[in-house]
Amino acid sequence: MNNKEQLETAISDKKMTYDEFIIKHEITMVAKLIGVIEKDNWDCLKYDVRLSKSNQYIDVSYHLGLGYIDLKKDIKILRYKTCFTGDEENMFYAWQHNPVAKFKDRKTFLSLAGKIARVQDVMPKLSNVLQSLADSARCYTDGMSFEDFCSCFGYDTDSRKAEKLYYEVQGEGMKVVKWLSKNVNDELLECQED
Repeated sequence: MNNKEQLETAISDKKMTYDEFIIKHEITMVAKLIGVIEKDNWDCLKYDVRLSKSNQYIDVSYHLGLGYIDLKKDIKILRYKTCFTGDEENMFYAWQHNPVAKFKDRKTFLSLAGKIARVQDVMPKLSNVLQSLADSARCYTDGMSFEDFCSCFGYDTDSRKAEKLYYEVQGEGMKVVKWLSKNVNDELLECQED
């Protein structure tokens, strides 16, 4: 019995984790860091991600918080691998001592965060990307109304931003359902966190 067959036997009696789902369906991921952006008052790393299963793929955007950047790294190592401006170097020292600091010079801060993320090769985990896509697919397949979406995720029903996000999530959910067969999509929606 090979590893895949052993895994299928072991998980038949319990809910599958996202990592087990990835192995069972041989899903792979390629992610490219696009840069650091501010999204809904949240500084984050933006990625273009391609997930592949057999000969089928799906392209999505994914965002990670700046907390994934390791501020404990020595600046000498980072300086060796990238070119910081004087302002970025000073800001890095300040950021190391106060990781939740809000800097007035947003352009310099976002540039610094992007350089560090690239040097440290900060990448999303495939299981986290799948979990996010499962949430989108669930909103779509459950036929969640805009009002239910707002209630579930804490948005105001009068918000145009919330309405735009709702349609983005619905569109992404539809892409996931088209990417996976119905049975595989149902399995994804039944997955539990690792």
